Amino acid sequence: MLVCVGDVVSSYCSRLTLDFDGSIILIVDGKTRRHTSIKMGDTHGFHEILLTNKPGTVEAEAYRMLCDLIRRASKHRLRVKIVVSGEEDMLALPSIACAPEGGIVVYGVPGRGATIIIVNRSISRDAQSRFLMLRPSLCG
Repeated sequence: MLVCVGDVVSSYCSRLTLDFDGSIILIVDGKTRRHTSIKMGDTHGFHEILLTNKPGTVEAEAYRMLCDLIRRASKHRLRVKIVVSGEEDMLALPSIACAPEGGIVVYGVPGRGATIIIVNRSISRDAQSRFLMLRPSLCG
């Protein structure tokens, strides 16, 4: 399973994973650095889902939907493009928290590149703890 969070990262993932046999989830908001539009690579064959997530937050519904989708994707080969109304940046946290052991989460780091996480039990628990430590105003 591969989860790519961010427009630039998802653009690369969509181009580099044509022969990837596992599940792929792309999470985008149509912008990079909060304003510049970016052209996505070919996502033909990806199911598109719309999701709302306010900037700088992790909405409870977004968390639930993303974790449910990741659970389903870990059992069945799914290719999904999640288009976020708002901002997708913080959705790396629930992606890491909910991904199965051995799953890969890639997220963009503006001006630096990308971070690749290979999920294990310790990393997943750390992400869950970090989510619980967010101020209530940052989680809806």
